[in-house]
Amino acid sequence: MHRWLPLLLIIGLPITALSGCTAKPVEYARSGEPHCPNPTCKARLATRVVRCTRCDTRLRWVGAVQTCWHCDGVKLCPICDGSGRDPGKDSTEKCYFCVGEGECPQCDDYGMIEFGGVEPYGPQ
Repeated sequence: MHRWLPLLLIIGLPITALSGCTAKPVEYARSGEPHCPNPTCKARLATRVVRCTRCDTRLRWVGAVQTCWHCDGVKLCPICDGSGRDPGKDSTEKCYFCVGEGECPQCDDYGMIEFGGVEPYGPQ
């Protein structure tokens, strides 16, 4: 039994250390604010923190998808309403926001935008 002890320590300790250290992905509110993924905590997080200051949950920063806040998911330019023309000038001028395309330039005519995905820095 004692001759297997070093082998158990070499194999067992890393497995034990890694099994309890799984980081949970940060959750985003509809407004884009990051929150703790722990269901009993849900604290608002500062950017790039590795652990929640309230419940000490280990965090992993991932991207999130949200309705575009410029066009509200309509996919059309919010300035010219999709016409491609500048509403405040002659109809021959291109819209300054969409450059005459009529599509929302922030979401690329998708209606949703991706944000987040910031990698934490410093000691982990």
